[in-house]
Amino acid sequence: MSFKILKNNCCGLDVHKTWIFACIGITDPYNRTEYKQARFSSYTKGLQELCDWLAKYI
Repeated sequence: MSFKILKNNCCGLDVHKTWIFACIGITDPYNRTEYKQARFSSYTKGLQELCDWLAKYI
């Protein structure tokens, strides 16, 4: 599956009751996109880990 990149860096979240699945798309200056995926708990500790994980790619 693919989708059109509208922004160079973007994140999609799939939120469930007890977990959150995140996928980040990072596009370099040559229009090559790298995807990183991770799964986090939807509780406080997991949300902090998600926040820290996202901050690495800003």
